[in-house]
Amino acid sequence: MKDFLKGFVYAGRGVVYCLVKERNMRIHLCFTAYMFGFLTLYDFFEISNAEYGVLLALCALVMGLEAVNTAVERAVNLACPEDNPVAGAAKDAAAGAVLIAAFFSVVAGVVIMFQPEAFVRMKEYYSENVLALVALIVSVVFSLAFVFLPSVRFKPKNEEDTAEEDENSETGDAEDILSESSEEAVNTSEENAETEEDEDESDPETSDEPEETESASEEAAEPENPAEEPGEENGEDEE
Repeated sequence: MKDFLKGFVYAGRGVVYCLVKERNMRIHLCFTAYMFGFLTLYDFFEISNAEYGVLLALCALVMGLEAVNTAVERAVNLACPEDNPVAGAAKDAAAGAVLIAAFFSVVAGVVIMFQPEAFVRMKEYYSENVLALVALIVSVVFSLAFVFLPSVRFKPKNEEDTAEEDENSETGDAEDILSESSEEAVNTSEENAETEEDEDESDPETSDEPEETESASEEAAEPENPAEEPGEENGEDEE
């Protein structure tokens, strides 16, 4: 039983979310309230119970599809935050469903409530009752405030969310920079190690070069001794 009641709580939370976040939902609600207010509180229009039920069902259909559209948009944005033509098509189709229902609801409302004599009686009533006219104007002002002000009221919260997202992005960028710097440090250390190994390999070659030069000098010096030997022999002969 508790879970069953929690379902109503969750559903009510979803309706409140749509009213707070979606301006179109608030517009639908205001039009529905005015229409059924005039049909219930006044006798300007003459409609049957069946027509009343049709109007009620159409308004419920439009508002229900608006809630579904909101759910589809949030789910698609969560599943695919980047630009994707398939995701865009899904959101466009959901919005198109709301548009179709709203369009034919307006057509049905015009067909049912198009009664010129009702508008004449409405004009006569408000011309004779100034207080009722003032109350209507005040209600219209409050309705406009209800439609447009909630977005302004909840704007700081959205700014906080964006600030948090910016902080998260900055931390992510910092982490990326640190990882890149660490990778660069590792690469430079590896390059230094490779250069040191290359220098170690090149040292024996340079050490062999003096030995080669010394051997070459010794070879160049060796022919001088045989040249002196004949002189020594000549000296011995003279003696």
